Amino acid sequence: MKVSIQIDAACIEPVVEVHTASVTDEVRSLVKTISQENAPPQLLLAAWKGDFLTMLKPSNIMHIYSGSKKVFVETETDSYELKYRLYEIEEMMKHESFSKFIRISNTDIINFDYVKNFDMSLSGTICVNFHNKKRAFVSRRYIPKIKEWLGIKR
Repeated sequence: MKVSIQIDAACIEPVVEVHTASVTDEVRSLVKTISQENAPPQLLLAAWKGDFLTMLKPSNIMHIYSGSKKVFVETETDSYELKYRLYEIEEMMKHESFSKFIRISNTDIINFDYVKNFDMSLSGTICVNFHNKKRAFVSRRYIPKIKEWLGIKR
């Protein structure tokens, strides 16, 4: 493989071009490597279980909630304590890693990837049913936000 670098003072950001007669495994590997280096970094959340610290990927988090003046995070299989406040986590939700998260009440933030369905039969509230049979409730204040997220007009 031939590699060349051109220095151009007018160039604002690096540009990579691949010239090839065909797409080979070597070319695929090169493109994959370059793409990974330019991908946004994955944000991790520090979660505690007793004295043990676990770093969780947002994609593994099902539900974040507060209770007893503490904040907890729930995965499909386990629960952990967070040293963050919900408003701090909501600020983190601006990061691409949290694009599937939405706040549903003053005490709950959910990951839409783990939602099985929304029970709309209760008057004045929405019950969120997760795939693991657990549930959370959307408070009245957040119902318009959830309906907008879901594309429901009424």
